[in-house]
Amino acid sequence: MKNCKDDYLKELEEQNLLLETRIKHLTNDLRLTREENETSTRNYFEIYSNMEKKVEERTRELEELQRELQEKSQELEIMLDSSPAMIFFKDAEQRYVRVNKNFSEILGLPISEIIGKKDEELFSGEALLTEQDDQKVLETGEPILHRSEVIQTSNGNRQLVIDRIPYKDLKGEVKGIISFALDVTEAKRVEAEKRKLEAQFQQAQRLEAVGTLAGGIAHNFNNLLMGIQGNVALMLVDTEPVHPHFEKMKVIEKLIQSGSKLTAQLLGYAREGQYEIKPVNLNQVVKDTADTFGSTKKEIRIHRDFAEDLLAIEADQAQIEQALLNLFVNAADAMPAGGDLFLKTMNISHEDLVDRPYKAKPGNYVLVSIRDTGVGMDKKTMEHIFEPFYTSRGLGKGTGLGLASVYGIVKAHGGYIDVYSEKGCGATFRVYLPATEKSIQQEVSRKNELTRGRETVLFIDDEDTVAEVGDQMLKKLGYEVIMARSGKEAIAVYETEQEKIDMVILDMVMPDISGGEVYDRIKQINPDVKVLLSSGYSIEGQAAEILDRGCDGFIQKPFNLQALSVRIREVLEEKRVQGSCVN
Repeated sequence: MKNCKDDYLKELEEQNLLLETRIKHLTNDLRLTREENETSTRNYFEIYSNMEKKVEERTRELEELQRELQEKSQELEIMLDSSPAMIFFKDAEQRYVRVNKNFSEILGLPISEIIGKKDEELFSGEALLTEQDDQKVLETGEPILHRSEVIQTSNGNRQLVIDRIPYKDLKGEVKGIISFALDVTEAKRVEAEKRKLEAQFQQAQRLEAVGTLAGGIAHNFNNLLMGIQGNVALMLVDTEPVHPHFEKMKVIEKLIQSGSKLTAQLLGYAREGQYEIKPVNLNQVVKDTADTFGSTKKEIRIHRDFAEDLLAIEADQAQIEQALLNLFVNAADAMPAGGDLFLKTMNISHEDLVDRPYKAKPGNYVLVSIRDTGVGMDKKTMEHIFEPFYTSRGLGKGTGLGLASVYGIVKAHGGYIDVYSEKGCGATFRVYLPATEKSIQQEVSRKNELTRGRETVLFIDDEDTVAEVGDQMLKKLGYEVIMARSGKEAIAVYETEQEKIDMVILDMVMPDISGGEVYDRIKQINPDVKVLLSSGYSIEGQAAEILDRGCDGFIQKPFNLQALSVRIREVLEEKRVQGSCVN
């Protein structure tokens, strides 16, 4: 019994020990689980905290990236809108996806009314060609560059140069078209205007060059006429009217006058004609010239429309009469079977002279318009009508100097001339001359007489013919003559003979020293010297400058005995007439 009890107690102790061991294990397990749980919790919170930080950082990065994208987008928008080109993007269906500001402004439409539309909805006749080019780029993936096109917009027709470039994705597939178009409308206009101005400049240069040549020819021809005129004048003085050769010599003298008029037209074109500038009533000049012309052309009906309050002009009346007569004759040649000639005068200002091939100087002008009902002219003829020796009348039927001299006379008076004509529609010439406020003076008639003298004259001319005949003409008028054949010789002679010399007749154009320099040197030797300028050129230009420096007068070659005698007495008797000529 005792043994059973002991065994039982022993078994209980073992079971208790086992329970204690299990309790210890459970306690340890429980402790480990709590620690693991605490560790897991801590790890979770750490992970959560790290994730939250990363989310915040990523959010900040995304916000920064978005801000940068917005800035880049704004920069791109500014760049696109700042470009002078029209920039636009179309999708694969050729609808506008994006356009810049310049595209919108040129079309005259807001961007909102362009996006999503096709060309056929925005343009009319140009849409088909545009669609074909777009489709070709979409199909081939190749650009089409420098295509010139004209589009119709609310701002009018615009000329464009367009580049079409395919827009491809990463796989190389075409997804749309990017286009750049330059509006070259203004550039084309400027280019056309430039070509027009260049043509006008070349025309002006050609006319100027021909004018210089014409002036030189006229000068030399006048020297030849001077020799003929002088010899004829000398023969006439010694020939009785009953002499059988007297009338023949008078005919020669008339022919010389005709030749002189021819050179006057050349000098007029070259703006080297003789001028006596004074206030002129243009209405009266036009009326008188038209009356004279009308008396010889009965088949032409002349219509007059003159402004009653027409301003005066400063001009050489004889030159203006010549220009008008040449225009009348030109009109008559265009109306061989008769017709109507319309003459009109009016006051205008430089503001009325717009869209002309020249820029009129500011001020008031007087317009005289000459319109005929003749055969008219084509454009090619109008480009040449003011050139000397050009004529549309055929060989031997005209000198080709009439309109050329008109051009030169008008230009020399500071004016302008236009011509408007079409084949079969007549022609209109409009002449614009600067107006003046100066009053018109009454004409004073000049005595036509041959006067003689006994003074000593130094005659300076390098042309043999002129020098010889000038010497004889002066001696025939009773003067003592000292000859000088060059500028240097003239200065040397005057230095030694100044006490004997009463006046000097000085050629203006000489090869060694110019007439102007000779005059200045002689003037230094004797400030009171009396000098009469002589030239085949005109009183304008260099001669006018010498006259302004105190020279006493001017006579243009060819001159006759009567003209020479009157001008010498005017100079010697100090009857100086500024800017006038005797013929």
